[in-house]
Amino acid sequence: MKGGSAVHDLPEVRWDFLLPKEFGERVAACPVCYMPLGTLERHGSHLPFGQDGLKAYGLCLRAAQAYGGVVLPPLHWGTHGWWAEEYRAGLPGERLDRRQPQGSVYIHEGLLMSLLHSMFREVEHAGCKVVVALTGHYPAVQVQAVKSAAAQYMVSSPVRIWALCEPELSGEVEVGSDHAGKWETSLFWAMYPDYVKIERCPDPDTGEFLWSSKEALAASPQLGQTLVEYIVSKLGEGASKLLETYDVQC
Repeated sequence: MKGGSAVHDLPEVRWDFLLPKEFGERVAACPVCYMPLGTLERHGSHLPFGQDGLKAYGLCLRAAQAYGGVVLPPLHWGTHGWWAEEYRAGLPGERLDRRQPQGSVYIHEGLLMSLLHSMFREVEHAGCKVVVALTGHYPAVQVQAVKSAAAQYMVSSPVRIWALCEPELSGEVEVGSDHAGKWETSLFWAMYPDYVKIERCPDPDTGEFLWSSKEALAASPQLGQTLVEYIVSKLGEGASKLLETYDVQC
């Protein structure tokens, strides 16, 4: 798939767009469910609020189309833990870019974990044996909440859940894990070129890199495409190995 190509040109894998017969056939052929996770959060002035979930969604779609499986709609509700309350209110004299701007939302980590447990249960009930819970929003509290929810669920279920964030798969290309910088901007640019407004970086109204960094100016769709292809291959290969493990042990 070339950068910017419509994923809809490939086999339909979006759970919410599949007809019952199509869904049954896809799960029978490859009982893997990709679960893209994010939140609504400001990412500079050049990326949309849903960047985290949409980034994970784009990667999951490509992995399912290449390796099999189905993909849930992105979950745009994530956590920042206790820090979110201070982030929302700000402190006297604090910089503008340390306060939560209008349009950013967070839920408590306990609520996220409870929601994930219910999602895992429903995915298992639908016949999936492997779940890839990919979070594109990755403060430590979010990543730990997703991993902990997965570990707790697997105590009483044979389902294999791989909980991760995409920087965990980036080492052989270029280590990422930034916030609307070179890494996230490049990835998003490769998958959603019409929604990256790089001319708005830095923010044209203030001249500042608000909720971003100057490294975003080093981003490119070409780098993003290299990253996308590498991460997608790792996701698909990892899910396939987990499926083999399930079949052997169960």
